[in-house]
Amino acid sequence: MNQQRIEQIGTPSEVYDRPATLFVAEFIGSPAMNILPVTRVPTAAGLQRVKLGDGTEIDTLLAAAALPKDGPLRIGLRPESVAVCAPGGGSTSAVVEFVEFLGDRTHVYLSLAGEDRIVALGAASLAARVGETVGIRFDPAGAHLFDAQGRNCRRSDTI
Repeated sequence: MNQQRIEQIGTPSEVYDRPATLFVAEFIGSPAMNILPVTRVPTAAGLQRVKLGDGTEIDTLLAAAALPKDGPLRIGLRPESVAVCAPGGGSTSAVVEFVEFLGDRTHVYLSLAGEDRIVALGAASLAARVGETVGIRFDPAGAHLFDAQGRNCRRSDTI
């Protein structure tokens, strides 16, 4: 529910894995889905590639033809779709701001170049230290794109 309006109906895993709207994406899950503004990158492959404000390009498994022709987009990535790797690895780098060890897993809070902040989920053994620069890799299968109205471009069954 969002302001007395049903945003999505489904099983917990459906709502988590395929949020119908930006509101649902940010509401379900802890930590919340990472949401960042992006621009389209022209591609001949048919799948949409997007670019973060710092120039980092992220592949998606979304057909470019399924997206609105214009207007802003935001990418949503669950923390488990963001991997921390060695410096220089991955598609971009980030600075570790905070590390939250939870026993069986670790949440790593990161700042990308510019002002974007994201959370990555890692194994309990992940040895990230505050202030260190690490590499970041994004899982294209976990990428959600939201249009200007906050609808998930992967979904056609929003209420």
